[in-house]
Amino acid sequence: GKLADVSLHAFGVPDAAQYPSMFEDLSKDLDKLPNVKQFFKEKPDAQKLITDPDGHIYALPSSRGKSYSGSGQNMMINKAWLDKLGLQVPTTWDELENVLKAFKTQDPNGNGQADEIPMNIKKLDSYFSWYSPMLLLNSTGIVTGFNKGPTVTGYYADNGVVKSFLTS
Repeated sequence: GKLADVSLHAFGVPDAAQYPSMFEDLSKDLDKLPNVKQFFKEKPDAQKLITDPDGHIYALPSSRGKSYSGSGQNMMINKAWLDKLGLQVPTTWDELENVLKAFKTQDPNGNGQADEIPMNIKKLDSYFSWYSPMLLLNSTGIVTGFNKGPTVTGYYADNGVVKSFLTS
């Protein structure tokens, strides 16, 4: 039943939410934490993410800097096929669907046969991992954290209702 005075990477926001009496409320100490205060000034969303509804801060977020500011996973498209068919890089789901249909039916590789595979993505397993259909989730409005590793359970909140990528 005893905890160490300081633990690094041992507990997170969910632990603090469940057992707040076991954690120091860091919101009271921000004036003594100039680096944290500066970080929150530069990244106000980071502070919002870890502040509970009562204004308490029990855990600090991390930032890996500019190297991790973008997606760690990216989709790629065959530009030669787009050019041959006179198509643009798709930016919406409808445009992507139309491009994939054109890739499948209009012989973009020029071999005289409509035998192209329009999209190659790892199969959907019983969990989400790198290079899986999880790459598509952000465009549906479900925010993921690729640079922190995908969640294998697939749980997310939608208007206060807990759902799973695997079933919805």
